[in-house]
Amino acid sequence: MALIGNGAQSEFQAVGFHRIAGIRELRLYDTDPRATAKLIRNLTRLQIPDLTVTRCAGTAEAVRGADIVTTVTRTSAMQPFSARG
Repeated sequence: MALIGNGAQSEFQAVGFHRIAGIRELRLYDTDPRATAKLIRNLTRLQIPDLTVTRCAGTAEAVRGADIVTTVTRTSAMQPFSARG
């Protein structure tokens, strides 16, 4: 699973997907490397069995081969959404 955005909510996403969907591999990316480092520390402290965590250099690396991609990001302003792309 690719986890784009590694802030506070990402730890809950990681643990939840592991417990509910059996995710065994997390591929992490955030524009702030400190957020990724903190998430890795927190997940390591939880000692989740059979969970491999990989820090990725960008979104392309994180999503490559991922069956699930989740974004846990924030925005400071509302952005228009278009289903057309």
